[in-house]
Amino acid sequence: MIIFPTIVVTLLSMFSYSMIYQSSLLIGQYGDIIVGHRNNDAMPFALNTMAICFVFILALVLFVYCISIILAHSCDNKVITLLSIVCSILTSLLSILVIILLTVSIINTKKSFPSLFSTEGESEQDTNEEGKKEFRNQLEYKFSCCGFDNATVQYECHKFTPLELTCKTTLYEPFMKLMYYLFVPISATLILCVIITCINLTLFMYQRKEYRHDEWGDTFYS
Repeated sequence: MIIFPTIVVTLLSMFSYSMIYQSSLLIGQYGDIIVGHRNNDAMPFALNTMAICFVFILALVLFVYCISIILAHSCDNKVITLLSIVCSILTSLLSILVIILLTVSIINTKKSFPSLFSTEGESEQDTNEEGKKEFRNQLEYKFSCCGFDNATVQYECHKFTPLELTCKTTLYEPFMKLMYYLFVPISATLILCVIITCINLTLFMYQRKEYRHDEWGDTFYS
């Protein structure tokens, strides 16, 4: 009984560390895309911020979840086991929510990011377009790129080599790759939570049958 919770807690700790590490990389390297631009309503990157926040929350919840697993398999108590089952279900639901948020965030970024580098319909009098242009210039300066891809490179980008320094290759693709990598520990967490829930349910049914005459159902009261 000690080996199982040890393996599970080790795996969950690894997943939690992976989420925190990858999220920190995203914020550290691509914080501009995560936060977006305050004065630019055309770039709705708020979903990115929400998704990353929930990834951090899930990573922290996993540490609490680990404690419930240790208690459930070290204490022969059906009440503690039941609480661990509840924690498993809540963690599974949170994992599903984070996966949905990440998926929507990625779809939103795929639609919004290329339009940031499109100059069609831009007007000097439009404050929204001014914010869009300011944000675009900020990204191009920070990441030493110009234009989204070869099709959207503008005349002012002649000093760069479009094939090597478009923002699609230096900014967009690395950012999206890190976002996709987040699915690995989160999906693994969800699968593991489902497995643990099934095991804990089996354990709970056994304890309920074994200690059916006890109020709490543990070895202390039997």
